[in-house]
Amino acid sequence: MREGSLGSAPCSGNMAALTVADWKSVGAQARVYLVAGAWQSAHDLLWPHVQFHWTSPAFPPEGLECLSLCTISCARLNHAAHLTKAHGWLSRAFLQHGKNLPPEAATLTAYCLARQAADAGKHESARKWIALLGEETILQSSPWAQARLSSLLGRIATREGNLGAAEHYGTETARLAELAGSETLRGDAFALLAIVARMRGALGEANTLYAKAATHYWQSGNMTGHVTVLLNRAWTLGLIGMLPDSKRLFKESLSTAVSLGRQSTALRARLGLAWVCARGGNLREARSRLLSVWRETRRRSMLREETLALEYLAETYILSGALTKAKVPLRLGRRLAQRLAPDGDLTLEIQIREAMLSLAEGRWSDAISQSKAAIEHARRITMPWELAQALRLLGTAYLHLPRRRQARDAFRKAQSLLVQMNEQLERHVVTAWLSALGQQPPSSPHGSVSRALDAADAVPSELHFWLHHPLLGPGPWTCRTQGRGRGSHWDVTCGSSGRVLCADDSATPAASDGQTAGALYWTEVTADSKDAGSNCGYLQGSVAPIWSDLGLITRSPELLMTLRLAETYARGTIPILVTGETGSGKDLLIRGLHVMSDQSGRFVPVNCAAARKDLFVAELFGARKGAYTGAVEHRSGLIEAARDGTIFFDEIADLEPEAQGFLLRFLDSGEIRPLGATRRQHVTARVAAATCQDLSEHVRAGLFRADLYGRLAGVVLRIPPLRQRKDDLELLAEMLWQREGGNPIVYRKVFTAEVLDNFRQRFWAGNVRELKYAAGRAVLFSRTHGSTAAMAYLLQEGDRQRIPIVEHSMLGSPCISRGQVVAMETNGRSHPHRRGKPSQWTVERLRAALEATGGQVPEAGKILGISRSYAYQLYKRLGFRKC
Repeated sequence: MREGSLGSAPCSGNMAALTVADWKSVGAQARVYLVAGAWQSAHDLLWPHVQFHWTSPAFPPEGLECLSLCTISCARLNHAAHLTKAHGWLSRAFLQHGKNLPPEAATLTAYCLARQAADAGKHESARKWIALLGEETILQSSPWAQARLSSLLGRIATREGNLGAAEHYGTETARLAELAGSETLRGDAFALLAIVARMRGALGEANTLYAKAATHYWQSGNMTGHVTVLLNRAWTLGLIGMLPDSKRLFKESLSTAVSLGRQSTALRARLGLAWVCARGGNLREARSRLLSVWRETRRRSMLREETLALEYLAETYILSGALTKAKVPLRLGRRLAQRLAPDGDLTLEIQIREAMLSLAEGRWSDAISQSKAAIEHARRITMPWELAQALRLLGTAYLHLPRRRQARDAFRKAQSLLVQMNEQLERHVVTAWLSALGQQPPSSPHGSVSRALDAADAVPSELHFWLHHPLLGPGPWTCRTQGRGRGSHWDVTCGSSGRVLCADDSATPAASDGQTAGALYWTEVTADSKDAGSNCGYLQGSVAPIWSDLGLITRSPELLMTLRLAETYARGTIPILVTGETGSGKDLLIRGLHVMSDQSGRFVPVNCAAARKDLFVAELFGARKGAYTGAVEHRSGLIEAARDGTIFFDEIADLEPEAQGFLLRFLDSGEIRPLGATRRQHVTARVAAATCQDLSEHVRAGLFRADLYGRLAGVVLRIPPLRQRKDDLELLAEMLWQREGGNPIVYRKVFTAEVLDNFRQRFWAGNVRELKYAAGRAVLFSRTHGSTAAMAYLLQEGDRQRIPIVEHSMLGSPCISRGQVVAMETNGRSHPHRRGKPSQWTVERLRAALEATGGQVPEAGKILGISRSYAYQLYKRLGFRKC
């Protein structure tokens, strides 16, 4: 039944008031259902008798036990209207008849009232209701009622940070549940103990206890308890740092909660998803989710969840540099946390975010004092995960004074705690800090960071976010300590938004607390900034993370500018033309454009080089039945399939002249006419094209229509070849090694400095695709023969494929050995592999390339940097027959 439902069993007009015996009989039967976790069955049994008195100002005292049982089932089923009325009856009856009520009825009544107060964050009121019972009354009630009361007290203790009392109540609940024979209460006990273990930092133990709780809930058929445990396991995995698994469980619990009608649980799952996004560095999505969740929790008066949403929102604002915006949720969160529990876990978490804000604003003394207060608070209530966070902030604040010894001590303590908890993400960040502090700064700003990544078990994208964040990451600090001087920046991506954050130490005024200036300020770096290249260094983190996901990772200024321009034009409808050598990643760039465009349609690639001349027009525009021989039914074309999406023409230079004319009409008007049709139809689709050839030379040679070229080149983006991006070789090799299934630890043993230096001498005619194949071969070789043999294999292979020195024979023709590549003449104004006219390709050069490949024309085309079809055309025009 959904939340807010007004019941399931209608009240019969012939139903009469029950006698005391009748109430006992109905209560005994309902208890059987509740012990088994059959909440709906218990509600259907009790509700008609409760509804009989719905309009009465008071409920019969002899039926209070049944009313309490009905209230318990309504709480599980989220019947808000029932609970409001029932709690009013129970409070009046308990205050009037409390001492004269039977022990069982009194205990259950106090439990219901205490639970209502606890859910509203009124923990003292909850204790007062239980204190009115008296210890003797509680002992005279059943183990089932005592277990429920003990479980409630344990949860109140966890919210106040009293973990010792919470553990005691959890153990007592397990004992009483065993006496009562209730699988549901056993699940409650293990769930409570798991919360205690999680707050103490024993994350592995918490995960095990949650699994046991889930088993008991499943055996009792209690899907509500099962989804709650699923949600708590997701939180635990997120704390461990296993963010993909945590996100998966949050989504599963959200789906299950929605299907069960548990809207409150679904809201908590949405909150968890937002938290995972923030911890993973996807700040824009996290901010959007958190604002939505905060509004909903406020509307539902879910005070604890509202406080969590506010503190996570404040942290997201701080991480993205919106410091002024962060102050409002922090202030509201502090007020709510104090209201719920002045010395509880939420107050501690707010303290940590306040210290983070002070750090971001450059108030080092305030950040240190606030971090120390949070450390004492975390030790007092025994919360080691939060203690590690506070220590990490303390170490970061010490570095800015500078007090490196104190910073190193703080980081060591944080590392010890995170290792004990088996945390998988942030401990590598702390390790990188210690690596940076324990020796002279490395020659590369990524040196200490890369060593931490070698041992990382977490997802590299999340690690990259934290390692390179200008506020909390060791990367920017290492960069600033290398003597880069005033005006140095450090870029970091802010999730999918593509916003660039820079830690700037050049424009920092004197700190308000009298310390040395140097606060972290954030500025946005745009692609068209005149001095963006010199100031920001075009580091890898300065663009949207979609490029890293696709494999376009780089430090190259030229490629980074291309990616920024792609982000600029992604949401438009202007045709895009991407140029670059084969294997450089043109298709990946266009796929990223499609993803960032937020188009509702499909991404439809078209391989122009492999298209048959006689059928391509029909493939592109569709055909009606009978339009040509074999057209036995209506067919939609590829452009129609890309409606409201992107159609990608790969190797557009190889498009046949007839098809060029048809495509020109579509680019002009957006209209297509299938073969055999009499009417045209309008299709809205983004057109993107790619080629490894120089289309302007094709136009001059009469091989490509000038008007079509003018329409395709709305925006021209160029991807530089790999040999012009030597600094990217190490980044790409490591990424490709892992994507091919290689072990991150073995990578350093195979791709040594000698191998990477050898790679820098190679021409890389196949660009990143060739590097991918090399990494894949190395993975297979290392698995079979070991890492040393794989390293030797790469060196031997690289020696055969270095940049060739073209020697001339006695006849004056260049001699090219098999496996070598002809170095092409390049012009800074044009593509390095200019296609040119046939006369520009000498017979000697064509013959040398053909001999080097053993007579294989396609391979000779690769050597020359031209497409297969054009290679065949050249050899045919220059007199070469079938080769």
